[in-house]
Amino acid sequence: MSSNSIDLWLVDHFRITLFLLRPWEGPVDVAFAGIFSVLPDSVESKPNAGEHACIGNWNAQRVQFRVSLNRLDIIVGAQIPQTAQMVFVERPFDKFAEFVLLVKNWIQGANFEVNRFALATNALWKVEDRARAARKATELAGVTISAPDELEDVQFVYNRPISSSSVPNEKINRVVTASALKVEIGMMIDGAPTPMLSEHYSGLFTDISSRADRGSIIGYEQFLALLDEMVVEQSSIFSRGAYASVFE
Repeated sequence: MSSNSIDLWLVDHFRITLFLLRPWEGPVDVAFAGIFSVLPDSVESKPNAGEHACIGNWNAQRVQFRVSLNRLDIIVGAQIPQTAQMVFVERPFDKFAEFVLLVKNWIQGANFEVNRFALATNALWKVEDRARAARKATELAGVTISAPDELEDVQFVYNRPISSSSVPNEKINRVVTASALKVEIGMMIDGAPTPMLSEHYSGLFTDISSRADRGSIIGYEQFLALLDEMVVEQSSIFSRGAYASVFE
């Protein structure tokens, strides 16, 4: 993602999801350390459900390695806020580039097979009020609606798939969710609820993935090529959103 696009956004988290040919086997803390070169702070396991998770810190961000049967999520997100404020990923462009490289290197030596994967990012754009949040959401979705300022409960979801330019007969899904939301944080002070924060945002969630009906495994070279394409597509989406005409 170019530094003049994603760095303009307030990034909550980004993740890479792998869908494995067979359920995950092996200690998740070893896998966590293999990616981030640090041990996790905590490990949670529900063996009967096939669910395992590690949580730790990397580059001043909260990172998670989660397994649910044959689904594996690697997530980089903001730290848990300690005060009544929103917290986001610091220097998201640099962190994202490092994260993608770490996953690429880790996958190369992995002893599992992948038949589908996805790249996702959840980010916000701060606006002054509900009306601007709704207008921005329509811009992000690329739709034209009369009186967008009057919209409430705004959420647009669409998928514009494209053919891969590097892997024959492969499609790349580009699922985008654009929304308008209000964040409110309060605390109990002297037994009474007291508002501490009230802010409006337009949200942009991208989920870019290889096709779901693929029957064969994705080889390492194919994985690299598809992931690079997904990074370019995601950068394009965030860049267009950053420079939407409503803010010119």
